Amino acid sequence: MSRLMVFLLVFLSGLQSQRAYAQSVKQIKRTSFSRMHSQEPDSNYVKTYKNKLMIALVGTRKFQHITLSTLGSHDNLRYMPNNPYAFGAGFSYNWLSLDLTLKFPYLTRMYDKKGDTDIFRIRLGYNKPKIWLTTLMQMCRGFYIHNIQKFDPEWFQYNDAYPVRPDILNFSWYTSLYYSFNNRNITYQSSLGWEQRQKKSAGTFLLGGSVFANYLSADSSMVPEEFGEYFNEDMNLTEQFNLQYGINCGYVHTFLLSKYLYLSLCIYPGIHYQTAHQISPLGGKRDISGDFGSVTEARAVLGYNTDKYYGGVTFNEIGILHFPENTILTNGYAFLKFFVGRRFNLEPLFKNRRHSNS
Repeated sequence: MSRLMVFLLVFLSGLQSQRAYAQSVKQIKRTSFSRMHSQEPDSNYVKTYKNKLMIALVGTRKFQHITLSTLGSHDNLRYMPNNPYAFGAGFSYNWLSLDLTLKFPYLTRMYDKKGDTDIFRIRLGYNKPKIWLTTLMQMCRGFYIHNIQKFDPEWFQYNDAYPVRPDILNFSWYTSLYYSFNNRNITYQSSLGWEQRQKKSAGTFLLGGSVFANYLSADSSMVPEEFGEYFNEDMNLTEQFNLQYGINCGYVHTFLLSKYLYLSLCIYPGIHYQTAHQISPLGGKRDISGDFGSVTEARAVLGYNTDKYYGGVTFNEIGILHFPENTILTNGYAFLKFFVGRRFNLEPLFKNRRHSNS
């Protein structure tokens, strides 16, 4: 009888130990799974500044060009808007960022000789560690011919200003969406250095897609009559709507040059399927589909980022090529930004409000 009691006690003790072991294994697996699928970056690599108001002095310069050329030819006609430097203030709090700037034309070479340009631009983003989503919308009216000397080397000998086209209107919309594979060690915000700070060098591959829509119109042909001999008749258009979409892949890497000095580089090339609708000066219409284009987005950031102060320079560029049959139309967008700012901790304000409400 005593032997039976001893056996039962040993059996029950072993069963209890097995249950405790199984629970501990489940807990370890649950913890590992939650860490693996966490939306929060690894604090050993990325530091996040929550509930901190960031105020910066900013200087910006936006660039754009519309380039027309014939397939197989070295001749191209480049239009650009007259868009000078702008200075102001930038504000950022958690997920919301806003820049307020005013034009400062005095630093732009020959600003008063490039005509007037009306431009509206907005850039929106929704960026989490795993998902990077960016949308750019821009409307621009009024361009000048940037490379006039390519067609008339003596232009400025008898003219004191660039030839302008106030009738040209361009509206563009670009959206890109990427999945970041190494999302625990590097994020979109940490590569810029505003809401987050990269603590260790890291990089990640990106895979996603992008969509580009572009509308271009003018009162007369985009190719002036005096330059017609350099282009084929297909470039003789007054209106075009182009839509293209496709897949992109890329890589971004942030290098820590010192504890607070960093360099971030990224590039996202892609291939696009495209369609186009064109109208000529005489009202002729042409629909084009089945062609392929390309898009390349690149960014470089050099900055200095501490827990209180931050600053640096950012250069971002998007180049889009579309090939409507035997013509080439290139849209290029670039953005240069200087910033110097400080973070203000708002946590004490929230604590005081919670205490007063309680």
